[in-house]
Amino acid sequence: PRAASPSPRLTGASATASRGVDTPRDQKTPTKEIIESVLSTYRGKIEQVPPMYSAKKVGGKKLYELARAGKEIERKPVPIIIHELKLIRYVWPMLELDVKCSSGTYIRSLAHDIGQALGAGAYLEELTRTEIGPYRIEDAIIPEHLDIKALSH
Repeated sequence: PRAASPSPRLTGASATASRGVDTPRDQKTPTKEIIESVLSTYRGKIEQVPPMYSAKKVGGKKLYELARAGKEIERKPVPIIIHELKLIRYVWPMLELDVKCSSGTYIRSLAHDIGQALGAGAYLEELTRTEIGPYRIEDAIIPEHLDIKALSH
């Protein structure tokens, strides 16, 4: 499993689902209850369309290469599992989420899809990968604290 702490901003959308709004939106501010209701629809086994700005290959070409060339192609949804999706904090227009998911999940796309479902659009303001397989962020070592001599033996 993989885990991340994304922080989507609910004020528009961007082509890459990352910082930088291409399409601002005028919308009503969703309540915490509405957000929780929308999040519940993304838990468990779902299908997700890979984003154009991804390294996924189609016909031998990476999607981001096609996107940068101004091309958009139809992408087939792929099955993913969202093991956990928790709302940690909500202060309009920012959400803080905690996600545990299967390999192959695009967190930026998940944030985008949640924003679309809320009628607000969304892009990631921040993304912290907190776990990949047996590696967890709380076990990480700050590079300045590494002992290079010890690693070379």
